[in-house]
Amino acid sequence: MRMLKKSIRQLRRLDLPTVPRTNVILPYGEGSLEGKKGTSTFSIPKEFIKDDEERLKQEGAARLSESTDKLVELTQKWKESYGALPQKLQVNVFISCITN
Repeated sequence: MRMLKKSIRQLRRLDLPTVPRTNVILPYGEGSLEGKKGTSTFSIPKEFIKDDEERLKQEGAARLSESTDKLVELTQKWKESYGALPQKLQVNVFISCITN
């Protein structure tokens, strides 16, 4: 425990760069994609984007959006490509904008 405390003190004195949030996208339900307890990660309904690979790619892009503006830009592309956003997806986008 003393060694750990000493290492932590040494690291605190260093000017370490911040690490951006990183998401790992697991294809086809491998592993768990659960977020904080009681919440789930961003998902796009299968009815909206039928192709599994493309849907997973777009879900990953949405999770990695670093700002509300980028998420809004992404949803505009979805509207152009797939049509109007379903209610469930609108809610997911809204929640992502709040937490972003």
